[in-house]
Amino acid sequence: MTVACGGSPDLPAGQRSSTVSVLPVVEGAAVNLRELCFHLRNRRRMYLFDDRYGTAVGFVEGFNSAFDGVPLSGFQEYVATRTGHPGSGVHWSYLIASTSVPGILDAGPDLGQVPVELGVSLTDELVDLLEAYQADSESA
Repeated sequence: MTVACGGSPDLPAGQRSSTVSVLPVVEGAAVNLRELCFHLRNRRRMYLFDDRYGTAVGFVEGFNSAFDGVPLSGFQEYVATRTGHPGSGVHWSYLIASTSVPGILDAGPDLGQVPVELGVSLTDELVDLLEAYQADSESA
């Protein structure tokens, strides 16, 4: 099923119009996660108004909430393992940030303490992990 934004609802599934944004809507959300990663990697400024890591985290969490938590089901455990904190209950965003911001796990929950100059690289790392998570989920 496709959803056409601002266009004709009778476009055949998968057909794109040059003037209409068409996003795939599929059961299971794997394709939707792929689309999210593509846009965050290639068209970031269309979706995020600044380079802060917390902005990217909020966007990804909003996407996940829109699909009732399905796209990132298991992502917490995946990130915990990949960042060297297997079994950690600390939110994935802080585990990722801890790779560049020493002591963030000890300082308490505040993504505002992540320096703005690290936002782009941490967001890139987040997208890398999202893509790897999706690839691993598809192959399992």
